Amino acid sequence: LRIPWLKQLDGSRFRRKMLPTIALSVFVAPFLVLPLHAQEQRKDLGEFNLTLVGDNNIVTLATARENNPRFMAAVNEIRTGDAAFNNLETSFPGPDAYPAGPPRGDNLYSDPGLLKELQWMGFNLFGTANNHSSDYGIQGLLDTIQVLKQGHAIYAGTGVDLGHARAPGYLFTPHGRVAIVTCASTFEPDEPAGQARPDIRGRPGISPLRHQTRYLVTAAEFEALRKINDDLKLLGVQGGSGSSQTLTFVFPPSGAYGTSVTFELSDKPGVVTTPDPKDL
Repeated sequence: LRIPWLKQLDGSRFRRKMLPTIALSVFVAPFLVLPLHAQEQRKDLGEFNLTLVGDNNIVTLATARENNPRFMAAVNEIRTGDAAFNNLETSFPGPDAYPAGPPRGDNLYSDPGLLKELQWMGFNLFGTANNHSSDYGIQGLLDTIQVLKQGHAIYAGTGVDLGHARAPGYLFTPHGRVAIVTCASTFEPDEPAGQARPDIRGRPGISPLRHQTRYLVTAAEFEALRKINDDLKLLGVQGGSGSSQTLTFVFPPSGAYGTSVTFELSDKPGVVTTPDPKDL
């Protein structure tokens, strides 16, 4: 990262860390913020070390592995970060939370006391928007937020309404201030947070980044899809005009939560993903 007071991290160092890859299911945007009066003093802030790992689902004590040299080597690498981010792909449900129903199946959870184990390892930035944030429903999501707040953990991605879910969390370090914003593109229909109104509370949930995907196909492929649609009576809808022709299927063809897939006629095959402008 080419910032004068931020040490550039090379690929070999990341490989030596043996840390998980950053999860693609979560859009993470950590960035550095300095007050205006401090911008002229950047050269005096020294190096800034940013550590990023992927999904974190803790179920056992980390401190029980203090005598494991390989484990502690990874822990020590995490601790070198002024800011150390992880995607908290679990929840801390309380006794009044129930597992969410289908289509969820994993219902990941961790004992609330294990948050301090993650902090002991060195993590101080927590992304909470992912496809397991609502595994224990709204109550479990609110319980998790409460545990994070009581543990003085800096987090972003979930909230009591959409405004809070999209709000950044701020971490103050001797080398600068860090703001974290997280959102998810993989989730069930009932997981996104809702916008509060003057007359009604917003719905607790995650910060969503919805998107549309179009699959570009050649003329021969488009004709084959049209024939499959007719033969199997998949109820695909053809649209467009001129050179822009589309064929949209909903799978399953009959169901409350069908998935829409759109194929578009093109000179060559490809995939085009467009984020929802409001979420963007």
